[in-house]
Amino acid sequence: REMRDRGYGGPAFGQTPILCPSSSKIKKFRHADIGCGCGSVLMTLAWAFPGSVLSFGVEAQKVSFNLLQRGLLWNLGSDGSEEKDAVRVANQDLRSWNGGGRAPYDLV
Repeated sequence: REMRDRGYGGPAFGQTPILCPSSSKIKKFRHADIGCGCGSVLMTLAWAFPGSVLSFGVEAQKVSFNLLQRGLLWNLGSDGSEEKDAVRVANQDLRSWNGGGRAPYDLV
C-alpha cells in the first residue's frame, strides 16, 4: 500500500535489463525457475517475450506442480511436458534435477 500512496502504480515487469532478452545477443534466452510454485514468473516471461525465451521450472510440491501445469495449459496451451514447449516443467526435488536439457542457463 505504501508504494501506491507514493505514486507507484504497481510492479514493473519486462523493462529491466536482466529480464530483457531482446537486448541480449543470445538467440534464445534460457531461464530456469527453481521452486517455481504456480509458474507466474514462467508465464510472465513467456507472454512478454514470445519466441525469445526458453524456460524450465522445477517444483517439488505436487499440489503446486498440478496448479502449475493447469495454469500453463490454460494460459499457454501446453502443460510443459513436451520437449518442444517454450516453458517446460518438472515435478522433482532440486537435488535430483539434471538441468532439464536446456542448461546452461542465462538466468536462474
